[in-house]
Amino acid sequence: MTNLYFPLPPGARWVYRGSGDAEGQLDIVTVLARRKTVMGVSCTVVHDEVREDGKARTPAEAGAPLYRFFKDETRAR
Repeated sequence: MTNLYFPLPPGARWVYRGSGDAEGQLDIVTVLARRKTVMGVSCTVVHDEVREDGKARTPAEAGAPLYRFFKDETRAR
């Protein structure tokens, strides 16, 4: 993805650690080298995994989708 404000290069990975009520929770976000067409728009595929106390949670349990899709917002000026 070529958005200067939210770049998503394939292989990029972020790990967020919970605190307070979410202590022991990890949210692992990984940009995949895949694209998906959603309603005619080519999007970058991002995998979002939530783990709690070392166990993977399902997307429904975590309250989030397993995959997210981001449209390339770069525009010529």
